[in-house]
Amino acid sequence: MNTKSLTFIILMGLLTALTLAGSIIIIFLLFGPQGLVKPGLTFKAAGMFLFLGFPPIGGALWGWGIASLMNAEKKPLIKNGALTWTIWLFICYFITGVIGTFEIIDLPNNHYEYLVVFLPAAGLTAALPARVMIGKLGLDNSKKNIGINIGVAAALGFLAVGLILQFGFGWEVGRPVYGSHSMTTILQWCCLGAALAGGMAMGWVLAKSKNSLAENVSPNNV
Repeated sequence: MNTKSLTFIILMGLLTALTLAGSIIIIFLLFGPQGLVKPGLTFKAAGMFLFLGFPPIGGALWGWGIASLMNAEKKPLIKNGALTWTIWLFICYFITGVIGTFEIIDLPNNHYEYLVVFLPAAGLTAALPARVMIGKLGLDNSKKNIGINIGVAAALGFLAVGLILQFGFGWEVGRPVYGSHSMTTILQWCCLGAALAGGMAMGWVLAKSKNSLAENVSPNNV
């Protein structure tokens, strides 16, 4: 792997972290338990905009960035980035909400319960939008395991950050200690880890595709 490809992979990871994870973090900063918007009429109305405002913007910026990095047509990727990210984020948010509300999972340690509940959500919200975007680019469209690989990378990034926060800093869901942070703060950091890992995995796929295309049109192949 050359320096150019490595730079491309890192840029994809940073792009995904800033746009997709960034949209989640903004929601928590504004409407979370310790957010800037306090409970009341404004707080209730805010729920209507959680998936009508920030995720579509983040997804659209993600699509625009991918199109720019790949020198592809921007409009389809912007549109699909906004739609797929918002839809799957809403679906996973709903599923995890149901699991938490009805206590489907009952584990002795709340931090591990948190990881078990959110790991599949992190993987799905990375895998499915990435698979759609790669399909829209027309690259490696026949490989069905691309989305799975990106989803696994995102889930592992989420898990790695969660365990680092637990064992390295003592930030553990359900066991607050002085100086620790709430679940929403832990979730924000974990989402950053998932987005960075998933984005870099997607960048690796796209970098390979770009290199293959360049080889196919090289002077030796003309």
